[in-house]
Amino acid sequence: MNLRKICSIVLAIIMIILGIYCIFTPDITYLNLAYMIGISILFDAIGKIVNWWHYRKENDISDSWLLVSGILSCIFSVILLSDGLFQFALDMTIVYMIAVWILVSGIIRIVRSFKIRTLYKETDLIGRRWWVVLTFGIILACIGILSLMNPSLLILTIGVNIGLAILISGCNMLTFALM
Repeated sequence: MNLRKICSIVLAIIMIILGIYCIFTPDITYLNLAYMIGISILFDAIGKIVNWWHYRKENDISDSWLLVSGILSCIFSVILLSDGLFQFALDMTIVYMIAVWILVSGIIRIVRSFKIRTLYKETDLIGRRWWVVLTFGIILACIGILSLMNPSLLILTIGVNIGLAILISGCNMLTFALM
């Protein structure tokens, strides 16, 4: 077995363990979301600065906006990673944005169901099933309202979804490493 396969297997096992951990501790997973975003922004900033440096040396062209973007991203990521209040604000903003998105999606489905009913009448298969769209719209609207009133429900859901995504990615990586 070569080094690449061994590293892939080890990383896959770590991802599977982390995914299981995230599923069983969704609140902690969610509260670390700001760190994940901050680290992603930092990697993006480093990539922009390295690309600026590479383009400047190779093409003798200096794209100063790329450098400015990299520096600003770096500053933002350092602030995000070091300030707990800013992290909390970002976490709560994400939760409320998702709750509003769910509520608006539900309202749109409710309105759309009545449009389907009048547009297709009761003669078409779609027209006879308008109530299905209405039902899902009402369910989504209720979930959106509940999420706005009690964001902890949505926090748990987001944490479990992140855990499932990491777990599935780890299993996928392990499958490809063993091929």
